[in-house]
Amino acid sequence: MLKKTMARIYRWILLSVMMQVAVLSFLNSYVSRSGEFKFQSIDLSGEEIDNTIETEIPSNVRDIKMSHDGTYIAYMQDGKLVIHDLLAEQAVKTIDGGDGTISYYEWLPDRNMVIYAIDVSTQYSGRIQLNTYEVDTDIEREYPVLKNLSKPCKVDAIELSTFTKVLYVKISNNSGRAVIYKFNIMNNLFWVMETSSETVIYEANLSDILFYQNEKFEIAYRDGSNGSRKSLGFKGKTMLLSVDAEDTVFVGRLNDDNRITAITRGKIEEPEDSWRTETLEEPVSRNQVYITSNGTVYISSSDGKSIYNLDDGEKIELRGKIVDIVNGYIASKDGNTLVIRELK
Repeated sequence: MLKKTMARIYRWILLSVMMQVAVLSFLNSYVSRSGEFKFQSIDLSGEEIDNTIETEIPSNVRDIKMSHDGTYIAYMQDGKLVIHDLLAEQAVKTIDGGDGTISYYEWLPDRNMVIYAIDVSTQYSGRIQLNTYEVDTDIEREYPVLKNLSKPCKVDAIELSTFTKVLYVKISNNSGRAVIYKFNIMNNLFWVMETSSETVIYEANLSDILFYQNEKFEIAYRDGSNGSRKSLGFKGKTMLLSVDAEDTVFVGRLNDDNRITAITRGKIEEPEDSWRTETLEEPVSRNQVYITSNGTVYISSSDGKSIYNLDDGEKIELRGKIVDIVNGYIASKDGNTLVIRELK
């Protein structure tokens, strides 16, 4: 009996050793000398794997925007902000304005979080409430209410750096003027400047710097640490297009019709004559230019049915018309079908 038991134990030990050797042999084949896994794509069907997701959305939605990783979309429907899970193909969160009206929202460029503005004005003064909602954790946060604003008031832009935790918001009134405010990391509120309602703003990600372009197409930036300002000295008419995650600034060169003919990019610590300039295939309007947070520039056709990558020239035909582009994904809309396509 003891011999049989010992023989059974030896067989299990031998089987365990054989399995470990097999696993180690597999890892030796698929792990590089640097210790990184080497993934191989195996096509079992002989056909190209589909890299698109399709989901149906209601016909009465507007302002569709995609999250940074292509996992969610958000849109406005009947005054409510709806978060839609693309893989589950269903809405996972609906946010209403309570006693106010949601007037603006944006996805953050590096996480699944929306920041949105609610107009909570009273009979006597304008008021704006800014909130964030993080989808992955289901956490909502509120900023202090901005009070004593001119009525009516409207949020035109919100810029929030997840690195510095500094938020800038531009609020316009119906007289063509706007005020820019700032919340610091402690949620303390500061008045920044009064400007035209046509002013465009973008915030640096890695430092407290606000870039802005006024109604005269003049571009400047303000250092939030000391309030100093400096203009970008480009010749000719220019347009501020974006600032990416590494604080690269993108500037459009305009023709007499205010259409973009070339795009210049660089960082403010570099001489402006060293910034890189690329000429477009043809003049385009501002809404045809898409710049992702990693600095990739895409140009849409005038009908929105195709795009090309300004860096490598790759052209992509779309199903329906373009809706949004983020790092690695593009969304287009064909009727009530939203098509999310993975980019190379």
